[in-house]
Amino acid sequence: MSDRRYSFDAELRIWRTPSHDSIAYTDGDDVEHHLLSALQQCSDLSSTSDELRRHIVDWPSEYHFSPARHNLLSAFRIGPRDRILEFGCGCGAITRYLGETGATVVAVEGSRGRATIAAERCRDLPNVSVICDNLAAFESPDHFDLVTLIGVLEYSPQFIAGGDPVRTCLSKARSYLSDGGGLILAIENRLGLKYLSGCNEDHVGRPFFGIEDLYDTSTAVTLGRRELLGALESAGFSAAKCLFPFPDYKLPSLIVSEAGVAEPLLRVGDLLLCSHSPDRVAAGLRSFSEPLAWGCICRNGLLPDLSNSFLYIAGGSTVSLEARLRDFLALSFSGNRLIEYATETAFQRDGSEIIVTKRKLSPSLPAARALPARPHLKCDKTPYLPGSMYLGKLMRQWRKDPGIEPLTQWVRPWMAMLVGAALPDGEYSSKVLPGEYFDCIPFNLLEGDDGRLHFIDREWQIDGMIPLSWVFIRGLAYALANCVSPPGFDATIRSIIAETGARVGIPLTDQCFCDASAREQAIQVDISGPAVVPFSLDSILDSVPRAVSQVFDAHRYSESLNAQLRAALAAMAASRSWKITAPLRAADNFIKKLLRGIS
Repeated sequence: MSDRRYSFDAELRIWRTPSHDSIAYTDGDDVEHHLLSALQQCSDLSSTSDELRRHIVDWPSEYHFSPARHNLLSAFRIGPRDRILEFGCGCGAITRYLGETGATVVAVEGSRGRATIAAERCRDLPNVSVICDNLAAFESPDHFDLVTLIGVLEYSPQFIAGGDPVRTCLSKARSYLSDGGGLILAIENRLGLKYLSGCNEDHVGRPFFGIEDLYDTSTAVTLGRRELLGALESAGFSAAKCLFPFPDYKLPSLIVSEAGVAEPLLRVGDLLLCSHSPDRVAAGLRSFSEPLAWGCICRNGLLPDLSNSFLYIAGGSTVSLEARLRDFLALSFSGNRLIEYATETAFQRDGSEIIVTKRKLSPSLPAARALPARPHLKCDKTPYLPGSMYLGKLMRQWRKDPGIEPLTQWVRPWMAMLVGAALPDGEYSSKVLPGEYFDCIPFNLLEGDDGRLHFIDREWQIDGMIPLSWVFIRGLAYALANCVSPPGFDATIRSIIAETGARVGIPLTDQCFCDASAREQAIQVDISGPAVVPFSLDSILDSVPRAVSQVFDAHRYSESLNAQLRAALAAMAASRSWKITAPLRAADNFIKKLLRGIS
């Protein structure tokens, strides 16, 4: 730091001014104490730290410690020569990633407690400076190649005075850009599909708050795409490129570019089939299934307007912005894995076709330990095949008719693929498969235009042979867990799989399910780590396939129950026994009235 207005607080590791103490923004004292304590205990503070993942205990700690945070910036070219100004750095998750690129980073945070946590997160990065100051009051003689507003612009009405705090905030950010520099902006879409489906608005905890235009100067404010583009233009940004992170910008597992949205060969709706937006305020009823809606929305060109979040880079020229962006149609990231297994999958145009390239996020890490039945990660480059995801066919079919017979018909082609790959001897229930078919499950099956199934995304392999029953149970369990059932549906996934298996020639015993659960647990521990296993197969098997509760289904179900109750009451009133006992009821009512009069 060269600015003499700020002095360094060696105890807190932050730069401060005498005039600024702190702004009133916090996740709560207990939460922030937990974050600071965890950072002080850990030796690995990196953006991909498995050590920090073990301290995730709730949504705030996941937001600050999850390696998925930095997926957001994987779309950009950032390197050691860059100078970056990060406004509203919070507790330093993004700051840490920016610092790891080698760039010179100045991170500004208005809350002293959160600035202290950010400084602790970056304590071993000499190229990072954390300043405790309000965004509106911050001053510096320097200019920067990149300025970031990630989850910050929406709070401008609460911390910036004046009639147009959004424009003021954007203008402030622009004033620090060097020639050819760019603003990186991430914010929720007030018209995002998750909000239209009934999710609570993240900032105020009420559904439809932004859609009904209820924001005021006391609340955060989100913007629709056209509103946001207008705000950028009014603040002097003449060029802007938009990316679309899913399920939102906070913990993105998929980022789609404008070129990806426009690419006719890329089925973005299929990429979004498993994109379930969490309601981080409270689990409530949804109006519809968001994953099932994306396909129709994409085909009608509405994804840019209904994306749950926006990730913009804005500046003075399109050429300079495009130089900052990696060349891709879409980027997909692995889930909650140990860093040695974390991957990025890039969909890129290559002449007349699309190429899919999978790479490890940390290629320098040593190979996985050679243990029996341990999964091996395979990264390669393959052509993108035309067709539709086989899982989507089940999700739509189940939504219309959650019956065993249509499910059985859907299962048969997949079953034929598994049996065709199995050793020829033995009954179906005892057949074994080569370990490379461990992940031959509906998530990785593509139905070609000719109706044939193709096994894609073969990233996992297990040495030796594995039970066919395990692949069948795990594959169908995860597929059904993504389906939406109507209210009143009470069959467990375990019972559905057992009955379906019997119909296709796999009599699944209790031992088959126990063996599958044990094998799956061991695999998940290997992939995610013993302290961060995200789920157990047993819990899925004992659940009912209902991804979300649909408000209109619930209404129809209550109407149906009311109709059944009215019919039962009418039948009872018309019955002979009801008529015979009428005098007794009349006498009972008379006695009750008499007693009330005496009392």
